[in-house]
Amino acid sequence: MSGEYDGFVTFLEERVGDGLEIVMEFDTHSYEVLYGEEAAEEFFEQEGERSLEGVYESALFEAEQAYLDSVAYESTIRADVMVTDIGVGYQLFLSERRSLIIWTDGETQLNVPGFVDDCRDHLGECGVKVN
Repeated sequence: MSGEYDGFVTFLEERVGDGLEIVMEFDTHSYEVLYGEEAAEEFFEQEGERSLEGVYESALFEAEQAYLDSVAYESTIRADVMVTDIGVGYQLFLSERRSLIIWTDGETQLNVPGFVDDCRDHLGECGVKVN
């Protein structure tokens, strides 16, 4: 696990509890599973049409789109929420080409605006640059 995210993953484990499934970091050059490697492998094995590389490309596209939308609408888009039949994903936009995806099971209840704000605050406290 990348050292700058150690404290953040610990924060998520405490905040989300057993419902935390996967945490991934993406930037223009790479991606890394920070938490839940076994869950990520299992997910991609079950989903024949989905790959880690595909999720990576989609995450980059979403981060760039959020940046462009922020410029166009003169506001800051901080996150996107994906509700699916297998759980809930939160993509936190750290910059126009860097983001985190936090995946929880479908049973975990989080107050989205508060959760996103707390995540962004905690990332900053851990030394992760957040725009």
